[in-house]
Amino acid sequence: MSRYARATRSRLGPRSKVRSVAGQAFILQLLLTLVLVAAAVVAVAADAHKHSSLDARRRSLAVAETLAHSPGIARAISHDKPTAQLISHAEATRKGSGVDSVVLFDTHGIRLTHPEAPMIGKRIVGPAGLVRDELSGKTITETFRASQGPSVVSAVPVTNADGTFIGGVSVGVKVASVNSAVDHRLPLLLGSGAGALALATGGTALMSGRVRRQTHGLGTVEMR
Repeated sequence: MSRYARATRSRLGPRSKVRSVAGQAFILQLLLTLVLVAAAVVAVAADAHKHSSLDARRRSLAVAETLAHSPGIARAISHDKPTAQLISHAEATRKGSGVDSVVLFDTHGIRLTHPEAPMIGKRIVGPAGLVRDELSGKTITETFRASQGPSVVSAVPVTNADGTFIGGVSVGVKVASVNSAVDHRLPLLLGSGAGALALATGGTALMSGRVRRQTHGLGTVEMR
């Protein structure tokens, strides 16, 4: 180090280290890296929630269509004791597919099956327009507050051999279940973000050390 550099550092003391080019570069790059990593984690989490909701819509519709077109479903709905014919099949479908509810109903909107036994025999609920579409035999997929909380619900009509509407299948996936699946992945996202931050910080520290050696720890004023 030159005599001028040593004299300058002795006059400025410890504060020159804080104001050095290397120190300023390190702090700036560290803050920038922290902001970028945080933004990336938030963006990935938001994207995961979005895709999970889309997956819930696709899954509920697929399960409803599969059950509505399954052999024997139309005959069971027309049976004089439809619940006894349908309940075991509906529950097996619900547990096997991982959805939250599988409800079969007749043309009057009366539930023939439901995961909660007291709900069987009661009328399906929901926004008036949605219920009207279900009872008119339309295929729908909507998000609304159902009996089990905010849910993604798909309804598919059940018809007999001549195409007459005789009932329907409603499949629900609770929004809380979707969000819970995403939240379980958040620790992995945060861990990845922390690893990226540590790696970037290490790289920034190495660069800062190199700059410090090249400038002999001088600040911008002393270098000028």
